[in-house]
Amino acid sequence: MATYSVMLPITGYVVADVEADSEKEAIEKALDLNYSAKDIEEWEVHEYTNRGNVAYGVCTEASAEKLDD
Repeated sequence: MATYSVMLPITGYVVADVEADSEKEAIEKALDLNYSAKDIEEWEVHEYTNRGNVAYGVCTEASAEKLDD
C-alpha cells in the first residue's frame, strides 16, 4: 500500500466587526485586516470548490450587516 500526500480545498468564513459608513466600506475595511486560522468561524473540506457555474461552500461572497448606528 502506498502513502499519498493529499491537498484538499477548503471554504469557510471569518467575522470581523468594523466601523464604516456603508456596507461596501465595511467589506473593504474587513478585507484589509490580518486574519489567522483561529479567526475562522466555520469551514468545510471539499473534493472541489466549484463545478461549472456551481460553487460549493458555506460562504461564497462577502456581505455586511449593520450592528448599530
